[in-house]
Amino acid sequence: MKSSASFFSKIFLLKPEKIVFILGLLLCLFSFNITLASPAFASGVNGGGNMSPVMQFLEVDNEGLFAPLDVGLDTLSIILMAIAAFLIIKAIREYGKSTIGIALIYFFNAVLVLGVIRVLFILDDDNIASYANVQDVTETVFWHTLFLYAMLLFYNAGRTLLTLVSSNKQKNSYRSAVGYVIFSAIFSVSMIAVMPIPAVQDFWVSHLEGTWFDTFGWAHVISIFITGITAIYLFRIKDKFKGFTGVISGICTALGMLIVLHLWEALNENWNVIVVSDDFGEFIERVLWIPVFIFILVAFNQLRKITKAAPVAKDENKMPVSPEVMSSPSIQPAPASSGSTTTSPGDSSLPTSSDEPSSVPSQADSSKTEEAHQ
Repeated sequence: MKSSASFFSKIFLLKPEKIVFILGLLLCLFSFNITLASPAFASGVNGGGNMSPVMQFLEVDNEGLFAPLDVGLDTLSIILMAIAAFLIIKAIREYGKSTIGIALIYFFNAVLVLGVIRVLFILDDDNIASYANVQDVTETVFWHTLFLYAMLLFYNAGRTLLTLVSSNKQKNSYRSAVGYVIFSAIFSVSMIAVMPIPAVQDFWVSHLEGTWFDTFGWAHVISIFITGITAIYLFRIKDKFKGFTGVISGICTALGMLIVLHLWEALNENWNVIVVSDDFGEFIERVLWIPVFIFILVAFNQLRKITKAAPVAKDENKMPVSPEVMSSPSIQPAPASSGSTTTSPGDSSLPTSSDEPSSVPSQADSSKTEEAHQ
């Protein structure tokens, strides 16, 4: 019992980037085993053979089995997304219009767009109303467009955070961040409303379906590339912004899971490396979405812990500094000066408030002390 408990404790102590590597390795091993065990591969090696029960489960559509599982996973992913969004909203209220508050608005926006993607899949895959006639190529275009937009929002969040530790003190616009939220709401609703229109279906079927871009899965390749760049960008910020290491690591891990998701779709749907049924393939996609929202939720729960450890003020000019941020060698408070104020946690300048008593005696006090001794 002790050895098993020790084993699981070590797993939970692994760094997020190592977890992503392990999950990616398991996916590669799984795809390799499925390929070797597939009837198509077996027929090429030994001339065929009867399909095993395991392969029947993997390669034969079984809507009666997967339908309730799919509904459960869809519901779970939406619930996790809603909890993560709720945690981010609470953090936004606490950080207000500060630089970190603006970055959190971008993170909140990105999470909501990922949630909209899940809604698109639920409407299409579950054949709800007019979405039952949506073609695969149309779904691919729409959800990848939303996905790349979400990566832009993650990048904007990272760029905003980077200004806290950058020598170039760039001003961040609160109105711009809110404007992105309004645009995202209009854009998402429009995408959901337009996708089942027959004219839209005909356009993408006639201009994209069956092309090399479609059959090779370039949409997945581009998404993997953009997501990787975004994750690396945020990961590099993590090293400069020690106070929020856990938060950014969780987000990077979620992005890593999205890369695994796109890789799965490309291997299964486009490259035919993994040969499984459509039902099983969609089931795995739903499963992979769950840890995406879990890691996002864990990341912003970590932010809540930091906030409770060092409560922040809504006014950035009166915002105290988190102890974790202050421990960073690259983020230290600047010398006190008259009229200076504290900034948000993680600011590289972080001057102290002029209202606080100074611990260094002035020259006038020193001269009075010397006269008293004489």
